[in-house]
Amino acid sequence: MNPELRRKYLEDVVKQLADESKGSYILLLNNSIGETAIVCALLKAFKQEHKSQVTIVTMPGHLEVIKLWADDIDKVVFLDMESMRDLTYFGVIDQNAFRKDHPITTWTRHRNDGFLDRLIQLRLLDQKRGGVNLVDAYRLLLRLSWRSQLNHVDLIRVKSDSAELESILSSKPANKKFALLFPGCNTNIPAPQRVWQGICLAYLKQGYEVFYCTQGARFVPGLDNLPAKQINLSVTQAVTSAQIFESIVSHNTGLMSLFLLCGVRSSVNILLTKSQVSVGVAQESVPLLGSSFSFTTEMIREGTIVWEWETPNSESALDHFSEDIAMAREGSTFLAWKSPDKHGNRHVFNGD
Repeated sequence: MNPELRRKYLEDVVKQLADESKGSYILLLNNSIGETAIVCALLKAFKQEHKSQVTIVTMPGHLEVIKLWADDIDKVVFLDMESMRDLTYFGVIDQNAFRKDHPITTWTRHRNDGFLDRLIQLRLLDQKRGGVNLVDAYRLLLRLSWRSQLNHVDLIRVKSDSAELESILSSKPANKKFALLFPGCNTNIPAPQRVWQGICLAYLKQGYEVFYCTQGARFVPGLDNLPAKQINLSVTQAVTSAQIFESIVSHNTGLMSLFLLCGVRSSVNILLTKSQVSVGVAQESVPLLGSSFSFTTEMIREGTIVWEWETPNSESALDHFSEDIAMAREGSTFLAWKSPDKHGNRHVFNGD
């Protein structure tokens, strides 16, 4: 589209948003599922601290996520991600402004001249020195106090319409354990097929029935002859599946952040692969941080155990790695596990 026409369209979008949401804060949720879930989990605190209604602008594909926090949202407007991001690209909205009736981008790269994004990248490079984790970054962006609470979803209230899940649940023997794998990623390079093959075989050896889901993932490793049953699950169905599966294995994805914010009671295994992180002129290859960055310990509810594993590069380490995951035991690639007790205290071993 012609740049002038594009800018005119975006200016009209801003006017329409202001007209439809008089007297409320307008939050643009123009990022992935994980970031959308974290912002939604902070909306209750946002409304209490700012004493205002809130309008959420999001992509139609994220409707399932925001519906989980429907009680904290006053109005929903749908807009494509490209247009939401173009509002700052074209300078149609002031990325530093924070006031009612003015769209506020929640994409950290486009907020406050990218300062928050740089803090996040510093955390990725060395979490012991500085920077902020993802939840605290959104506290800063939304101008909330450090003590503002995340509002977890009551999983019991989440209903699924999946006939496939109902069939799996109804046919599940009382003494049988199920494992669910999510081999795909949307941002980072996924672990290779040999890793998932090894994990499947290790679970089968422990007597599990194994399933996997790749729906919604942009990057999926080759999964030929994977000894597991494929199932297709929407976001809501994936969340409710946690009531069926005793063990879940995934990369460090936004879907896992959503799982934790919904209080899943499964054992959640996060595979941390390597990623390039840039800050200024520096670029380093670092493990994608799990609970020290994107899903913080405050997101983990009582009854949920999160295991973190650095994916091995050598074939010789793969068998032990897979068995450690299936048997829920500490191994050479084990990084940390975290679980809050009944008093809300978080226990961390080998972790941050």
